[in-house]
Amino acid sequence: MSVVVGMSGGIDSAAAAALLVDLGEKVTGVTLHFSSISACCDVDSVTRAKAQCRFLGIPWHEVDLQEVFRMRVIEPFWRGVREGLTPNPCVYCNEMVKWEGLLGVARELSADFIATGHYAGIVRSVDGDQICRGKDSAKDQSYFLYRLTAEQRRRATFPLAGRTKDQVRDFASQRFAPDLLASRQSQDLCFVRGSVSDAAKQELPP
Repeated sequence: MSVVVGMSGGIDSAAAAALLVDLGEKVTGVTLHFSSISACCDVDSVTRAKAQCRFLGIPWHEVDLQEVFRMRVIEPFWRGVREGLTPNPCVYCNEMVKWEGLLGVARELSADFIATGHYAGIVRSVDGDQICRGKDSAKDQSYFLYRLTAEQRRRATFPLAGRTKDQVRDFASQRFAPDLLASRQSQDLCFVRGSVSDAAKQELPP
């Protein structure tokens, strides 16, 4: 089985890739570049993702999606805020940016599946594949993925589905050297530097 894995440089995606490698799958790491100020796209994160792939002995690709991210996530988010809405940009990012970017690489490489470090699961059914919660309810991320298309769900696999965050952290610390693991948690609004309220004051008219 060949799998494209979204690699952010964090513990979860590194563990997901390592678990697949340990299963003997043909794995390719892909880092998606969303925004110059995004915590998941800074120089340290990209460098670490590349190093993680080198450590695992798998190919690594970087894909620039900054313009797509701006048009499909950042601009619609601030437009919604101006209209008095409370949009969830991560939901649309996963559907229209992250998974489309990974799907594009998967098609180019003729890969069978796409994997991420999300704490979620997938239920296969003749009626269609459905996103479900993973084992760690405290870290559940399935709600971020509810808009995935039928093809995206069909290609999806979540190596961390049966593990808790603590189990993933322990596995990663045993599998990787400390300098290959990020110490900070990812944040929801990755395209905002500082507080959302401060950013809103700059983006919204007085």
